[in-house]
Amino acid sequence: MKQEKTLVFIMGFLFSVFSFANDQKKGMPKDMPIFRANLEFLEAAEKGHTENLKDAFSLGAELNTHNIGSKRTALILSAINGHESCLNFLLAQKGIDLEAKDYWGRSALLWACAKGSLSCVVSLLTAGANFYTKDQDKDDALTLARKLDTRDAKNIVEILKGVMKEDQERE
Repeated sequence: MKQEKTLVFIMGFLFSVFSFANDQKKGMPKDMPIFRANLEFLEAAEKGHTENLKDAFSLGAELNTHNIGSKRTALILSAINGHESCLNFLLAQKGIDLEAKDYWGRSALLWACAKGSLSCVVSLLTAGANFYTKDQDKDDALTLARKLDTRDAKNIVEILKGVMKEDQERE
């Protein structure tokens, strides 16, 4: 199954590269500012460069753009890598898609839980991320956090239990 996913990812990436090259041959403008801004936006989110993220956004990067193969948005990339500053900048933007999912069906919250990033989990929950969502393996935020054996992961589990209890009491 993993080999099949990897192959699909690689094929998607190669398709995007060849499509872009063909567009260039057909006379598309070489200077594609939005395309470049989107690439810089995603790269900045992945690397945790908040100022570069802000710059790319001000140059027209699309808030919910995603990379071709894995479908990861800047919010997901920030959560995966525990870049709280980038994540909080993105959460402050009107129109951010908290529930965007990547190729594997994981949202930013699911990735933050899987990686044990307590600060990102708190920020995402505060912003209203859905803690009941599941990835393609049917794992939810609580299940993913329980798989880690760190103090932060244990704190995440307790926070999620508390949030879920509050949610059930409201119903």
